[in-house]
Amino acid sequence: MNFLFKKCDYCGWPVHKTQYTTPCARHAGYPFLSEKSLWEQLKDLYALNDEDEEESAHADELRRLRREEIQDELAHPQCCDLAKKYIWPQREVNFRSETMLHDGRPVWKSIFRDGLEGDGISRSLVIVFCPFCGTKFPNFRKKEKPPEHIIIEDGSRCGGCGERYGYGNCFCSLPESAWEIDAGG
Repeated sequence: MNFLFKKCDYCGWPVHKTQYTTPCARHAGYPFLSEKSLWEQLKDLYALNDEDEEESAHADELRRLRREEIQDELAHPQCCDLAKKYIWPQREVNFRSETMLHDGRPVWKSIFRDGLEGDGISRSLVIVFCPFCGTKFPNFRKKEKPPEHIIIEDGSRCGGCGERYGYGNCFCSLPESAWEIDAGG
């Protein structure tokens, strides 16, 4: 390895060590800490319609951080470490009539695969008790202050940001993130 160079923080391009900034010349204008939210930064990035920029390491890092932020917004049962990792809320949908059940209130679900070695179908199972420790799961209530940008299902595009969801372009929060654990019931 050549010790005269280091990598750009955004795209990995070699940058001379004597340079004061760690990004390359192309990414020198990007702030490390932005006043904008991750959602706003991704929205601005996609508004440029620049395929090279959308595939850059900077965009990958923004997407990774936003996915982590979305997961952190979801309620997770606190009964044991395994439940925190493998159990999360999901809305129930009647796929024949394409309607939400329980007025969109999520339920606790565990996802598993049928078949051997991942060749089967992924299924979800509504659960009431923790399969790891046996504790009864709490109910949900609406958050007083839900996340600002939540997916609004409108055909194949999100009604909130206008991007296609399910293809990696929509980074709005999941509808389940508008719910929290009801500590009183």
